[in-house]
Amino acid sequence: MNILILSIGSNPMPNFITAEYLLNSEREENELIQLPKPDKVLFIHSSKTESFKEYIENELKLDQGICCYVNLMSDERKFEAIKKRVIDELKKFEYINSIHLNYTGGTKVMAVAISEAVASLNNPNTIYSDLSPKSFQLSLRNGNVFPVSGDLRKYVKIKINQIYSMHGLKEPENKFELQCSNTEWYSKDSVNFMFQKIKDDKNGNEDFFDLWDNIKFKSSVKNIPEKILKDTPFEIESSQLNKKILKKFQHLQKFIRGTWLEEYVFDVLSEIKDECGLNDIAWNIEIKVKNRPFELDVIAVKGCQTFVFTCTTAYDIRMCKGKAFEGLYRAEQIGGGQAKTILVCLADNFDKKGNIAKNDSDKTLDNLRADLSQFDALQNFYVLGQEEIKDRNKFKLALKEILGE
Repeated sequence: MNILILSIGSNPMPNFITAEYLLNSEREENELIQLPKPDKVLFIHSSKTESFKEYIENELKLDQGICCYVNLMSDERKFEAIKKRVIDELKKFEYINSIHLNYTGGTKVMAVAISEAVASLNNPNTIYSDLSPKSFQLSLRNGNVFPVSGDLRKYVKIKINQIYSMHGLKEPENKFELQCSNTEWYSKDSVNFMFQKIKDDKNGNEDFFDLWDNIKFKSSVKNIPEKILKDTPFEIESSQLNKKILKKFQHLQKFIRGTWLEEYVFDVLSEIKDECGLNDIAWNIEIKVKNRPFELDVIAVKGCQTFVFTCTTAYDIRMCKGKAFEGLYRAEQIGGGQAKTILVCLADNFDKKGNIAKNDSDKTLDNLRADLSQFDALQNFYVLGQEEIKDRNKFKLALKEILGE
């Protein structure tokens, strides 16, 4: 009997990834010998994490009878109680060939107590593992790592809807899949146009964005791409509005204000999807947690690793920093410690005249990176500024470097 023990915490991703890999019988033969395929999966959870145990179990699609459980109820921080319950459960098995404890999830008390319980059985084939957020491999106590070649993303492929399911989230109300066409206003010309307008706005040359606060648009703005002009109710009196026209204009306002950047990120990702090994991408995702809505700008999944892109057309450090921390929180919430967060913003190191800033205070992008680098949580965090994204080919190279790590 080969037993896998999972310590269930508030994020289901590490446990799901570990179990999915170990249950894969197509792993290399030498790895199957060293890390046997489990015959039983023992879920150790508390009342608070019981739902996550169920989400993991459902997504693993395990055969009936393979699962067993230790429900700690509210004792997830009571050392001796945890240890005793685990020992009692393990003693129910007549013969144990190997015990594999993955202690990535759960509380620290759970990790130590379960480890002591397992050690007390003196099984010669005891394996302790942790899912490394850096290498995306299982790190064993003896220093070995698995898979030996490559990483877990080779063996475990997940879809964005599975991520929702494992967090108990409802299906997103708005999800643009790779197969969907772009919005009616999006084009490469529109993107170039918006980059220019951002530059004009920063330099104080034009009040383009202020004009969009009213539906009666001033026609003095020149060179608007045809896609933005098409069927758009410019110069219409408020009394002539109907709900359909108003809704259309409001969507266009959102596009002008920033969703064009999200769509641009998604569009570039779609071009390098296969080259970078991405198995799912989506953008403009509205989901609810405990009936409270929040939006994810762009998500990409490589194997079983989540990349969360948080986008803002802001170029001032305060707004960009706020968006960065929001993205980090959402990435951790959705993808766990293995997720990567990428802030795509319009900050740069240029002054208002478009020259390289001489004063350090004007080097917004450098200052932003310096401020964010002080936080340990940002080891899987990246900032891409205006000069790295406005050229499409340069943007692709930057994304490939991040996605290829």
